[in-house]
Amino acid sequence: MKILIDTNVILDIVQKREPFFTDSYQALRKAIEADTECLISASAVTDIFYMLRKAFQSVQKAKERSRLAFTAIRPRPCG
Repeated sequence: MKILIDTNVILDIVQKREPFFTDSYQALRKAIEADTECLISASAVTDIFYMLRKAFQSVQKAKERSRLAFTAIRPRPCG
């Protein structure tokens, strides 16, 4: 099975945004453990990087967090 992960789920996890972190983390973890193919849209990659750069005020930290997020999820073109 394939599922499309919402941008906000990734941001909730990477930024540990409360009160959403726990639910987002558990949902993604269950999908990964069930061997589900987790995808995000290609445009979400730049959106996530932009939001992380803005939140952390650091390009380097945004890159590090992005790499962590994209180890479990593959960006894919829509369509």
